[in-house]
Amino acid sequence: MYRYVLALFCVSISGTTFAADVLKISCLFEKFIKVEHDTSGEYVRASIHQSMRIVNGRTDDATIQLDGQKRATNSLNWKRLDIDNWETWETAFVGDFREVLTLAHDLGDNMRPLHSWYKASLISPNVEYTQILLGRCIVE
Repeated sequence: MYRYVLALFCVSISGTTFAADVLKISCLFEKFIKVEHDTSGEYVRASIHQSMRIVNGRTDDATIQLDGQKRATNSLNWKRLDIDNWETWETAFVGDFREVLTLAHDLGDNMRPLHSWYKASLISPNVEYTQILLGRCIVE
């Protein structure tokens, strides 16, 4: 799993402004995984209850004011990561704290506005470890 997470951040992709067709993303994360990058490769798994909401490319004030135990993100601004003219199984957004929010969907759904519930991950990397939150998001 360690190599898979690192590979995700080595891919060169271009960020675009927040898509006009995605106005609100509300997420609830219920699983936490922390992978240590040292030679031991140890990891921690835990149940959590953290949430976040993005409105027009910005984390909303209600999320920002949440206690760190309940707030899923520290990023304030978000950009959608697009791969032009490619149908994909996922749509990703990057936050200004280097967090990557990924929504899983049917192949090609990224070519039209997203409006539904989606399985989601929020990945926060650093040199020592990577944190992964798993849950779901609704796009309105």
